[in-house]
Amino acid sequence: MVVTVNNIAYDLKHGLKTDIYYPNDTDSQTKILIFWHGGGWFRGSKESIRDVAIDLANAGFMTFVPDYRMAPADHFPAAHEDALNFAAWLLASNYTDEGDENNIVQIGASSGG
Repeated sequence: MVVTVNNIAYDLKHGLKTDIYYPNDTDSQTKILIFWHGGGWFRGSKESIRDVAIDLANAGFMTFVPDYRMAPADHFPAAHEDALNFAAWLLASNYTDEGDENNIVQIGASSGG
């Protein structure tokens, strides 16, 4: 059974949040996966890939699905900056351990890929 924690704020300035999907057995060796949702930089949401995130957690990955800023309200390089900020936040958070930068994989769909 996957445990899901929704709407963890990672960027208060821009109101950005992430959902976290935990696998059954999480330990210090658990691989971390960041999944960027698609949507052509102007639509889509972290909620749209919930089922995929559950499948990834069931495969053993602690899966993070962050929001990012989108057009037309925000233009390039906003989403790119959000990705960099999320990775920095994650590495500084209590969700990772020292050395976890070697345990992180990033994937995505469409523009998120």
